[in-house]
Amino acid sequence: MKQLLTALLLVCSFSLVGCGGSAGPGETVKELTYAMEAGDVDTVKKIAPGLAGMMGEDKLKGIVTEASAEAKKKGGIKSIEILEEKIDGDVATVKHKVTWGNGDVEEEEGKMTKNADGDWIVSMDDMDKGNGGGPNINIGGGSDEDADFPADFEVPAE
Repeated sequence: MKQLLTALLLVCSFSLVGCGGSAGPGETVKELTYAMEAGDVDTVKKIAPGLAGMMGEDKLKGIVTEASAEAKKKGGIKSIEILEEKIDGDVATVKHKVTWGNGDVEEEEGKMTKNADGDWIVSMDDMDKGNGGGPNINIGGGSDEDADFPADFEVPAE
């Protein structure tokens, strides 16, 4: 569960106009991270299209809403730095660092792939196998156990 929340949060934190084929995997990770911070579910779905299918639309909306609230508690994103970007054909590994307004710093690494349109998106290959995959975007921090939703978790109404 942490991998999914982390992937969503990092992907949404990047503020680009779009995630077209011209943006590299690092810029797409930034776009995703900023989108998570802003609570922009549509951008998250565009960059991580497999997540809604894997989790369901309502749970995805709930996670993005929670991630946005956590980002605000941390003082918002101060900066995102791409530490390393390795591209091998249509697959990329991106290591990045998020510095929060409250001074917290988080380093994460994840996989991206190109879709049929040539846009970089979160790789679902490893997530399907339970290995994480995608950029880790852990706005909330904590362990895997902390990322699980309680049985009485409700998705906020639109």
